[in-house]
Amino acid sequence: MLTAPIIYVPVTKQPSDVDYINYLIAARCDVSCVKVADCYSTADFSISHDTYNRFLSRQSLTPEALWKEVEPYVERKSGWLVVDDTILDKIHSKKIEGTYYQWSGKHHKVVKGIGLITLIWTDGIVSFPIDYRIYDKKVDDKTKNDHLQDMVNTAFKRGFNPAFIMFDSWYSGIENLKFINRLGWFFFHTS
Repeated sequence: MLTAPIIYVPVTKQPSDVDYINYLIAARCDVSCVKVADCYSTADFSISHDTYNRFLSRQSLTPEALWKEVEPYVERKSGWLVVDDTILDKIHSKKIEGTYYQWSGKHHKVVKGIGLITLIWTDGIVSFPIDYRIYDKKVDDKTKNDHLQDMVNTAFKRGFNPAFIMFDSWYSGIENLKFINRLGWFFFHTS
């Protein structure tokens, strides 16, 4: 009688948005597809880093996708909106698409990085990002102020009516203030 050898093949699992988000929340250091695959691989199943890489490349990470996720959790007729920008610094990179030399509050100097402008809704207890823009003037020829107005206009069209909108003095140019005033909104900015 012939017997076949038993070969153990780990069960594979397809990554989900929740798996990846949980990893990003828990990670206290640099993140990568290799590290997330190691994190979720156990004796019962394994996930390759290529699986996560393919998963991320299929995702549609757009401002609209973000809005669909957070929409049920925000109260459009209360709270306030906050506009903030940050630099995802890439100081050691030679050439990465979308990087520019920009002022970094973190480094207190001009650094090479990707500019991210975010619109956040908060009621003072919880906060949710409701919109964002990547500052990439070669792609869309827009300034950070253009992005601010686009995001505020989108929030207005979605029915937001905040108590006020807050932003850094960087965004306190007269065109932005008039734009917000025309919507009937109040604003507060740092000086």
